[in-house]
Amino acid sequence: MEKIENFKSVCFKIGLVMTVFYVFRVLSGLVSAFLYDDFSDKWGEEACYIIVLFVKIVAAYIIPIAAAWALIGVKPLRELYKKPPRLAKALGNFPAMYGLGQMANILTILAVWLITKIVNIEKSFAPISGGGMPKSLVCGMATAFAAVFCAALFEEFIARGIFLEALKPYGTGFAVMMSAFLFGIMHGNFEQFFYAFIMGIVLGYIAVQTGSILAGTIMHAMFNSVAAFVILFMSTKSSEYLNHGGEIPEENMPVLAIYGMFTIVLAGLLICGIALAFKKLSRLRIYKMPNAWTDITGKRKTVVFFTRFSVIITLALAADAFAGGVTTNIIFEIIRGSRF
Repeated sequence: MEKIENFKSVCFKIGLVMTVFYVFRVLSGLVSAFLYDDFSDKWGEEACYIIVLFVKIVAAYIIPIAAAWALIGVKPLRELYKKPPRLAKALGNFPAMYGLGQMANILTILAVWLITKIVNIEKSFAPISGGGMPKSLVCGMATAFAAVFCAALFEEFIARGIFLEALKPYGTGFAVMMSAFLFGIMHGNFEQFFYAFIMGIVLGYIAVQTGSILAGTIMHAMFNSVAAFVILFMSTKSSEYLNHGGEIPEENMPVLAIYGMFTIVLAGLLICGIALAFKKLSRLRIYKMPNAWTDITGKRKTVVFFTRFSVIITLALAADAFAGGVTTNIIFEIIRGSRF
């Protein structure tokens, strides 16, 4: 009975941390919108973009991690980041993870496109935050750094280093699935949820098998580096020639050539990754993890988790974010007085 009560308490605390995450996500969206509206002319769009990026990092990562650390606690960092005996073998799962993630991403994009065509609605899956694509190469570099280093480091720390570790005593498989689900909804939009959820399962399994989040953090950074490279390219003037065509100046040719080679390598990685993923999925039983806590069934654990009040609040806030940040937009409009 005591362990069940402890389990309920852990679930409640995790929901509370996720509520903090979403509340500050909304606040960062409001701050970002005000910064762009009121200060972009004075400070310049480039400065505003970098300030907004910093605000988002603090709101989405630093504050929730501080809340999780205080409420749930964390293993000693030397244990979380210890080098596993077979680090190279763990990293060898990256192509399969990339293939699975991108396959889910492609299917999700197709589903979103199909839904918007059938229902005849305008797609909007991101809350108001300002910024858009990088305004310059400097902004692109800042965004790439945030994606490769900040996102990989902080997201792995909270999803696998805190949530997964907190839930592991109540069933390893359950802990992997729930931490992956939380990792998915942390992205705050429908298009990223599915591939983030799949990535979370793979990274959670690797964290359990290696007893460390080091390999997962590296793989996460590798995954994000693909998008970071595209962002860097799109923030250069050379990217304009992909859309508008015309004669390409000689000084832009090297950048376009590098990007062309990158897309070829990426296509090869995608094909190989999907093939490896299907191979691993065919051996799925090998990767099944034992249930370390059998006092209650996995179904009952899931019910307990999702019926905690803080988790229900989190799901409501997540639904709002997935719907396009309706609450954030309404609050912004009310504060700005545009509704009156």
